[in-house]
Amino acid sequence: MDWKSFLEDMSDRLRLTPEQRRVFLERLADENFQKSEAKIASQLNIGEAALKKHMSEIYDRAGQEFPSLAKIKGRGKLRELRACLKESCKKAASNQKFEAEINAQIPPELESLESKISLQPDQKSPLKAGVPFPRVRLPENYVERPDALNALKAKLLAVDERTLVVSAIAGLGGLGKSVLAAALVQDLEVQTRFADGILWVTLGQSPDLQTLLGDWIRELDKSKEAFSANTLESASKYLNNLLAERQMLLVVDDVWNAAHAEWFRVGGKGCRVLVTTREAQIEGADTYSLALMSESEAIALVRQKLGTKWRAAQEVEVKAFAKLLGYLPLALDLATNQVRDGLGWEELRSEFEAERRSVASGMGRRSRALNLLDSSEKWDDLDENAQRKYSLQACFNLSLKRLNHDQLQQFAWLGVLPEDVNLNGQMAKVLWDLNPLQAKKVLIMLRNRSFLTDGVATIAEEPTYRVHDLMHDMARSLIEEGVLSTEPVAPLELAHRQFLERYRERASNHRWDGLPKDGYIHRHLTWHLEQANWGDELHALMSMSDAKGRNAWFEACDRLGQPAIFVDDVARGWKIVERGYEGDRAGSIVLQCRYALITATLNSLVANLPIGMMAEFVKHVFWTVEQAWAYVEQMQDEHKILESIRALAPYLSKSLFQVALEAARELKDEEEYQAQALSALANINSTYFEEALETARKIKGEFSRARVLSELAKIDSAYFEEALETARKIKGEFSRARVLSELAKIDSAYFEEALETARKIEGSPKKERM
Repeated sequence: MDWKSFLEDMSDRLRLTPEQRRVFLERLADENFQKSEAKIASQLNIGEAALKKHMSEIYDRAGQEFPSLAKIKGRGKLRELRACLKESCKKAASNQKFEAEINAQIPPELESLESKISLQPDQKSPLKAGVPFPRVRLPENYVERPDALNALKAKLLAVDERTLVVSAIAGLGGLGKSVLAAALVQDLEVQTRFADGILWVTLGQSPDLQTLLGDWIRELDKSKEAFSANTLESASKYLNNLLAERQMLLVVDDVWNAAHAEWFRVGGKGCRVLVTTREAQIEGADTYSLALMSESEAIALVRQKLGTKWRAAQEVEVKAFAKLLGYLPLALDLATNQVRDGLGWEELRSEFEAERRSVASGMGRRSRALNLLDSSEKWDDLDENAQRKYSLQACFNLSLKRLNHDQLQQFAWLGVLPEDVNLNGQMAKVLWDLNPLQAKKVLIMLRNRSFLTDGVATIAEEPTYRVHDLMHDMARSLIEEGVLSTEPVAPLELAHRQFLERYRERASNHRWDGLPKDGYIHRHLTWHLEQANWGDELHALMSMSDAKGRNAWFEACDRLGQPAIFVDDVARGWKIVERGYEGDRAGSIVLQCRYALITATLNSLVANLPIGMMAEFVKHVFWTVEQAWAYVEQMQDEHKILESIRALAPYLSKSLFQVALEAARELKDEEEYQAQALSALANINSTYFEEALETARKIKGEFSRARVLSELAKIDSAYFEEALETARKIKGEFSRARVLSELAKIDSAYFEEALETARKIEGSPKKERM
């Protein structure tokens, strides 16, 4: 990474204002290091006092990143800052080199491992602009199953007079139910039918139902009322009301308990609910039982997985082994990994048969769902589905045996995470207590061996991973067996406590409100506290105050621009209090009153703030831009959203710029509002100038079109004449004078024309305004 690019990235990381950023880049440039402050101030066309003020603010911001700065005074502070930055730049360059070395080790057939491929099709989606769409992804070795997909799609799209239809995919674990549902979501016919959007939730064995319902609600409603549904009953009812008139598909994935799915069976006659489940009986559902893969589909999966290592001569052995595995995609995937790593199919088959006998007899590791067989005859008595479960377990075991001691423990630590969570490198380094590069290497190793799958595509293009529910269950079983610890404490509870302590060590002042921003821990902190049986710690967190006497955890969540996390945590705390009521009635009543007051206060804070005030807060670093944007996302008025984009554009980080860009494109007034918002963003990043110009030219009204064109002419004077010509066509003197006055600021030669037009305005109030 070159020095200039590093400084630009660091200015984003330090969240510098535009003025601070300009000073930072100029002052730290290599060619300017030896220059005097007077010289730098002259280059920047500002006074020395202003330069010193900005540098002082920069030192304060950088001091949070580099504590050694606080000990340095005078000119030595600049040298210390530069030394810290140079060292950080060196590490960043080293990281890039190391990542390149890691990626070079990935086989060619997996070189797309970390590509951020969304399920959105290349064709223009028939979904309405801005509606919810899940960022689920198809596996990189996805094999199409057209018969299953078309059969299920026909059920889903069939005309039915019932208010709600639930289509359930039932079958074994590892059969590909979730993959089929993901492929269905991608289908253009399905998107056409459900043009108001698609919602997706994965439940698993122990879902946090309140949080998951809240996530759906806030996808649909940004108003303050969205925070008030703080019980399962009220949240489900509120969601049902939101969906009453919409045409939406609701996917409820991996249901273990039919009662859990009931909270998500909402919506009017335009909605459909698709449930994937292994065994849960969904009452009133139109059930589609997913069949096994065919032999040809199994061959296609292996061929794609092996890539250049596939040989036609293997086909006979693959067919025999696929049949032995019961054509389970996950089992076949695990087995193919071992062949890719050098094992022959015949060798693998011999190992597999021995391991399956070991599992059945109780000598090998097995999940709690598998019974111990006391004789070989019992194996023959099992039905085919039961035999496949033992086969899948045997494949798991063979894959685990290929791991060394450290790798086995790293896999086991996955069991401490919530189900269906997305992992990234930042949180993985805490999970495994490794440095970032080592953590990334472990992630790639586990992904190569199919212990992890690709996670959702992120706006920042960061690789993420997730754990298949069967793998998660196996990892948790390893923890419970004592793989991570031999201490006489409940192993899973202890693992959660150790994980939390690792995070606490990394938090500033070892306080929860000082946790690092990694896209994971803030969302899941209270869940881990609950799993660790640290209820008192959770209640203390929710009442913790900061130095200004404010609720410290709310402030921490608000700084991230995610106050909804705090809302969910209040609901979790309240639920824990209710469970402990009989054991401590007096204490429970006190805590319930506290949570009731917090909820009432929170609802009052969600009211809209003046847009200008938000921008001033960000400008003067009272707020982060993420905090301000959290309030923008709650706005329903498109004009306010437009004004917010215009006001906050200069302060947006790279990732938040992309969010604002999508918000601009989703403004329903596709001409004027979109063009105004895009022109504000193009003023920050000229890459989007052409898009803003094209949108502006589509505006029908001369005044609105001329006004946006004049803004674009300030960015590129080549379009001044077009803006001027459009302005001159405006019929009303007042509107024409307004645009001409803006153009006169660009080129004073047109001042007289603007003045003359203004003098023709009839009515003194309008003249005074001009």
